[in-house]
Amino acid sequence: MRSEFKDYYLVLDVSKNATLDEINMAFRRLSRKYHPDISADEMAEEKYQEITEAYEVLSDDKKRREYDLNYDYLKSKRALKKIILVKMIQERIIRMKI
Repeated sequence: MRSEFKDYYLVLDVSKNATLDEINMAFRRLSRKYHPDISADEMAEEKYQEITEAYEVLSDDKKRREYDLNYDYLKSKRALKKIILVKMIQERIIRMKI
């Protein structure tokens, strides 16, 4: 089963050029905010898992290199899917008006 592309840089709110220190700081900040034992947010556990997943990839040199090799391709593919979906919705709306 293929999972949907996740922009780990966006998840951690860091740039693609972020240093390991910046990634560590972002992870600590977001972990404190969304830790399920601390946060009252209903989605805290899910967000925390996503933050942890992003950190595990971006903080490991080998995993980050592999992720970065496919990053631009997967991000553009995701954008293309959104464009196609919007066009399909627009076509359905137009048909409903006719």
